[in-house]
Amino acid sequence: METTHRSKFILSSNLLFVTTGLIIISGVITRMFIPDESNSLLLIIISLFIVGGVGLIIRQGIMWTKYLALTLLILYVIEAFSFLIHPEVNLTLQIIYGAQIILVTGATLNLFFNFQKKNMIA
Repeated sequence: METTHRSKFILSSNLLFVTTGLIIISGVITRMFIPDESNSLLLIIISLFIVGGVGLIIRQGIMWTKYLALTLLILYVIEAFSFLIHPEVNLTLQIIYGAQIILVTGATLNLFFNFQKKNMIA
C-alpha cells in the first residue's frame, strides 16, 4: 500500500518537473519574439522556482502538499484567463501554456484521487 501512496507523489512531482521544462521553452520563445520585455526574464525565473519548489516538496510524500498543488492549479487557471485571451500572444506560447495547465491539473488530480488500477482476483 505504501508503494502506491508514494508513487502518486512521485508521478505528480514528475508532471510538475515537465511543467518547469515547458516554462524554460516558453521563456526562450518569449525572449526570441518579444525581446523588449524587461521583466519577462525575472518572471520566468520566479515561475521556475515556484513550480520546481512545489515539485520538490510534493516528492517528499507529505499529505498536506497536495494543497500546494491545488494552490498552484488555482494560480495557473487565474493566469490563464489573462494570458490565453490576448491576440498578440504567439500561438506556440498559447499551446505550451495550455499544456502546462493540463500537466498541473493532472498532477493535482493525481494527488486528490486514486487512479491506480486495482488487481481483482476472481
